[in-house]
Amino acid sequence: MINLNKSYLFFLALTFLIPILDFFYYLKNIDLVSIGKFPFLILFVISIIYHFKNRIYLTFTSVLFLLSLFFSFILSFFYQNNINSATFSHSYSFLMPIFSISFGYHFYAAYIENTQLQLFFKKIMYISFWVSICLTLGYIYSYYITKEWGYFGFGTGLPLIFGYILTINPKIAFFSFFLNIFSGKRTGIIVTIVQYIRLLKFKKLLQTPIAATFSICVLIFLVQIMNKYDIFQRFELILDFNSNDAYMIFISTGGRLTEIISLFNYWSMNPEKLIFGSALGAKFLFVDPRGEFPNELMHYSHFSPTFYVFLIGLPLTILLYISILKPLKYISSLEPLTLIFLSFFVSSFFGSIMFVDPRFWFFFGCLLGYKKLKSTQYV
Repeated sequence: MINLNKSYLFFLALTFLIPILDFFYYLKNIDLVSIGKFPFLILFVISIIYHFKNRIYLTFTSVLFLLSLFFSFILSFFYQNNINSATFSHSYSFLMPIFSISFGYHFYAAYIENTQLQLFFKKIMYISFWVSICLTLGYIYSYYITKEWGYFGFGTGLPLIFGYILTINPKIAFFSFFLNIFSGKRTGIIVTIVQYIRLLKFKKLLQTPIAATFSICVLIFLVQIMNKYDIFQRFELILDFNSNDAYMIFISTGGRLTEIISLFNYWSMNPEKLIFGSALGAKFLFVDPRGEFPNELMHYSHFSPTFYVFLIGLPLTILLYISILKPLKYISSLEPLTLIFLSFFVSSFFGSIMFVDPRFWFFFGCLLGYKKLKSTQYV
């Protein structure tokens, strides 16, 4: 079964290559985004195959997804939802976490017992890290130097493994932090800052005036450099927010708040679905103020909490987040692997990670494994 674990890690590394597809789009106008979905599907398939011979480790979170799937299936008939692509997408969003959490838990149990697997995991993380560095450098060259890249902002997987690298090797992590700033991606910058705040010992810093003064001077210098190269451009858009201007609401929040507003309009006409959810195959009307997709029917929202409220209702969503929040206190530098989940969790509030990306739930399963097994391994 070690080989299956290594296979999973191999395809995990491939997911960090997905941003390279953006180069084809922004430099050659070739859209290959659909290809990027395959590594995630393979991760899901591997987690299913693993359980042909291994029991599923059911957690409270997993049971919630099972119950939600059952009720959503029944409600979809009651609501007379049509069977469509959204039905299969929603079914995946229910089933994928169950298998991924269990696989992550079993993986961690094998991980702490097998030095070879630990070394392989470390190698995979370093390869993923350096691939992300190279992709970021490629973006910086294409956007800031040759001006070929027409869109400000490039996301890589670097922030997702930043906490792990920061604990294992702070020196190269510091280097990657500054590169990530020039990516212009607000989510990535926020994630790395959260990891830094977790690491900093503020009391110790304040007790050494020279170090504190030096840190402040470096910070001021960096802010000036970032301002010179318009790194704050995407953050400044937030300041342009105008609640009376639908176009600026969309632009300043990357469409996230527009999705939420569309959902609240949907719930105002279907208040019962705020409580019970809209079930499998449901869609809501998304009005794009830019006019590109004026009447688009969407089956998800990028803001994870509203997606789950849309799908399973408010009460079950609250229980789901409680089940995720409780183990967060076990995230520790004693086990750098758990820091990866912290990055995924922060990122989940800015994108559709929780319901499309098996890595989120895989590392959640690893965190649960650490929670249960840490007393015999680390304490």
